[in-house]
Amino acid sequence: MQLERFGTLTLPNANVTDELGNTDAATDFIITPLGGYDYQDDTIPAQDLPAHIVKRATVYETTPAALQTELDALRALRGRRLKLWARMFDDSVRWLWARLRGVEHNRTNRNFRWQDIALAWDVANQHWRGHDHTQWTLDSGEVFDDGLYLDDDGYEFTLTAGGSTNCVVTNGGNRRVTDAVLTITAGSAAITIVTVTTTNDVTWTYTGNVAIGAALVIDCGAQSVTDGGTADYAGFQLNTLHSQEEWLPLEPGATTLVVTLAGGGTGSTLVVELIDGWA
Repeated sequence: MQLERFGTLTLPNANVTDELGNTDAATDFIITPLGGYDYQDDTIPAQDLPAHIVKRATVYETTPAALQTELDALRALRGRRLKLWARMFDDSVRWLWARLRGVEHNRTNRNFRWQDIALAWDVANQHWRGHDHTQWTLDSGEVFDDGLYLDDDGYEFTLTAGGSTNCVVTNGGNRRVTDAVLTITAGSAAITIVTVTTTNDVTWTYTGNVAIGAALVIDCGAQSVTDGGTADYAGFQLNTLHSQEEWLPLEPGATTLVVTLAGGGTGSTLVVELIDGWA
């Protein structure tokens, strides 16, 4: 993994050392007179602590003025919170949100056209995001080098009206993700009930009226529900057997969503959009 870009600015890549953050994870303890008790079980990793990421490199330019221009561009980003991008050995990319805390550099009388620098970022956690299984269009302002795929617009399934459909989605990373977005579009008839279940104790139901051609959008990260563009959280409920804190945690690997409809006619669809999660 090599840190490559911060926001839209390409980072220097000569004499690079990337310090990619501490590896300590926050563990939740209840403090008692007899010591600490870890109340989490072994199925859910504790959330990462804030971390520091540092990139050390050498900036080279043909003139002292050009060198100063590049240093000024880096210093101008101090305090900004932007996407920090890293490129992997297989040429894929990952990113996380980071705030540039400082740009350190020291010069001597000998280095008019080069400068050793250290860029230091603070991150709220070390959760990198990978392959983006999300619908997007060419005019959305996205950058092609951001790991986007023209032929990848999320996981799409045709749903069985008045019955159940098994929909397999894959989180290609190594940590769970909890912010998938589900879009259910009614086909030739309105949908009145949608139930989603998984084998890891997820079960919830939406009761409402998704009109012909309208979309029910369930954002599991924001925990929001819209029906035809109108907020309808009142129609959503977690069922009694739902034991997860999140609406739809997707562990690494494949997860089967069982989607059951009342109504829907022919041509009803489900699109699941997610970003692979990396620790």
